[in-house]
Amino acid sequence: MPGELDTLTLTLRGHLALIIPEVERAAGPRPKDTSTFCALGCIGEARGKLRHTPGATLQSRVAHARCLARVLHALCDHYERFAIKGETREQTALRRLGEHSVKCPACRTLDDEGANANLPCAEGERMYDEYRQARRAKASPLGHP
Repeated sequence: MPGELDTLTLTLRGHLALIIPEVERAAGPRPKDTSTFCALGCIGEARGKLRHTPGATLQSRVAHARCLARVLHALCDHYERFAIKGETREQTALRRLGEHSVKCPACRTLDDEGANANLPCAEGERMYDEYRQARRAKASPLGHP
């Protein structure tokens, strides 16, 4: 287990070293808003965790690996958010509907023939309505439904 933990920790450190400059680039040209400041703070925290040397005990090394994993997860979230910022309202609605559909048990249920069983899902229907409204707003010359 200690060897595996060392491998995991080194892998996390490597991923952090790769994503930090990417998040900095993604945050750089953006207006300085709350999400940018949050991302830059997260980068600072990640650099601090990379400088930290855990204690020799297994418990300390596991805690350090968890901290690295949490800050890596947060940086991935920031990177995704910056990448998605350029979406149109229609694209955002379609992406959210797709994300919901692949996770929702009702939306994923298939009938005996392998087709969608079309089980009722209030959340999926609400998201589909948002998507339709966004498409109508795009089609309208004034941007209104």
